[in-house]
Amino acid sequence: MVSQAKVNRAASHQEDAAHPARHGRSFAADAIELCELQGALLAADFKQALAAGRIGGVLVLAAGALMFAAAPVLLLALASWFETSLDLSRGASLLAAGFAGAAAGFAMLLAGWAVARRGVAALGRSREECRRNLAWFKQMLTRGVDRPC
Repeated sequence: MVSQAKVNRAASHQEDAAHPARHGRSFAADAIELCELQGALLAADFKQALAAGRIGGVLVLAAGALMFAAAPVLLLALASWFETSLDLSRGASLLAAGFAGAAAGFAMLLAGWAVARRGVAALGRSREECRRNLAWFKQMLTRGVDRPC
């Protein structure tokens, strides 16, 4: 590709030893280009994750808004129905209706969360590429350095 750095495989180590600044500049240029590519990959993955998670996010927000608006009326109606059909006291019917509403809300939250998580999973490609890049940086920085045993 045009944007990729050209590697001179015929260069000798003596030439690098004679010009350490050139070797450092080359490494710095490679590191900067790698950071630019990592940023571009992250931006592409973020767009993909946003597109994939948009539906889940909308579902979660819509479920929350709908439950917030309709919950009091629905729960009072359910409690009234429990009171008349099951011959429960007012308190017991309100408690049962509250538990039913909480269970429905929790189920909707889990469904929306599962859909939204799929969108975030698209960022795994950037995370893996970043791990490989960091390993390469460490390898380049420690090459030729004697480590104590």
